[in-house]
Amino acid sequence: MDNSGYPPNVMYRHRGYTDRDLEDPEKRARLEDELEAAQNGCVWFSSLNSQNDPFDTLPVLVDSRRVEIQQLLKAFQREYGRNAMISGGNLAVGANNLGFQKNKVRDAYFDAERFKTNIRELLGEARERQTICCFTANPFSSLMWAYYSASHQSFCYEFSCENEDLAAARKVVAKVEYLESRPTLTTVQAIRWLINSSRRANPPKHRTLAVSSKEATMVNDALVLSKSKEWDRECEWRALKTQGDSAGYNSIAPYQLKSIVLGANASERLKVFLMSRIGSDVEIRNLALSKHSYDLEFA
Repeated sequence: MDNSGYPPNVMYRHRGYTDRDLEDPEKRARLEDELEAAQNGCVWFSSLNSQNDPFDTLPVLVDSRRVEIQQLLKAFQREYGRNAMISGGNLAVGANNLGFQKNKVRDAYFDAERFKTNIRELLGEARERQTICCFTANPFSSLMWAYYSASHQSFCYEFSCENEDLAAARKVVAKVEYLESRPTLTTVQAIRWLINSSRRANPPKHRTLAVSSKEATMVNDALVLSKSKEWDRECEWRALKTQGDSAGYNSIAPYQLKSIVLGANASERLKVFLMSRIGSDVEIRNLALSKHSYDLEFA
């Protein structure tokens, strides 16, 4: 995550609940849980594979030479053992469970051509084990209110961070880059990322496996922080959790809930409900349509 600049003091997270959802006991309970979590500085993280843009986190993959892949896989076996799997599992255990000969399973697993063919699937499985939460730095985008907040009928959370805590915030969120062309990764770069991301507690030492800070930033940006230029209106920032974390509520400290911003079409009933569920230290604010332009503004 290349976050050389400081993240914003304030970030917004759009929600899609409307007053109609208050009639549904399950949705109402879910919203109540969410509001309680937000007041504790926590938000819901979902799978990295669940984004609404199918190109999101999907770089172009270019085949590496077979000999390069073989060298990488042999270095991996020397460092982690002949039965270690890229994802962290054990081939011998899997072979025994399935009743297969482990030598044949090992030969098939470490076949260079197999990695060329299956690398996208392996990346997808790895990203399924990563979780993400998305924010915007712009609360005035009419398109985002239309897309993500039920045609301006819902609300968004406003999370803020003090200036003295922005250095710590750099470890929590990173800025999405909007590109004209899809980023490109080689098979070897993708495999190296899989090895390193699944072994954070025991990173590789062999120079063939180790990732430079430049490559780590480039690959991570390609896999989790790059989107098409046509999405740049979103001004998106992302919080990411490493592999192994399941979907659920997680802290985004040092960011804390500052206010709830109601869309221009939000009902009074939704406002009253939200006010009854949050503390007095959280402000309720309303957006309104400008009288002189196509802009949104605080009422």
